[in-house]
Amino acid sequence: YRSISQMATLRATHPALRRGRQVVRAYQETPGAFAFSRLLDGDEILVVLNTSREPLAQNVEVESASAAWQSLRGACAATAVAPGTLAVQIPPLDYIVCISERP
Repeated sequence: YRSISQMATLRATHPALRRGRQVVRAYQETPGAFAFSRLLDGDEILVVLNTSREPLAQNVEVESASAAWQSLRGACAATAVAPGTLAVQIPPLDYIVCISERP
């Protein structure tokens, strides 16, 4: 129940999680990463799910203007490793939610 409540609070607090454009950033046919961004009014929110029973570490594509990041849930890198690329590390069967900081 706590996890669902936390997800609902995030969705209610951040309009980009309810509206705007959705872009799939990464997916796999086998267990692993599923990542998508929600874009609205200059905000980018990145959601990355680890569907594997193993820890996940990989680079995920983001908007090139999204250079600085804050964590909304889980541990998010503070900065992109390169323009348009954010490194993520996620425990097994978990997820992170990151929001870009406007320049």
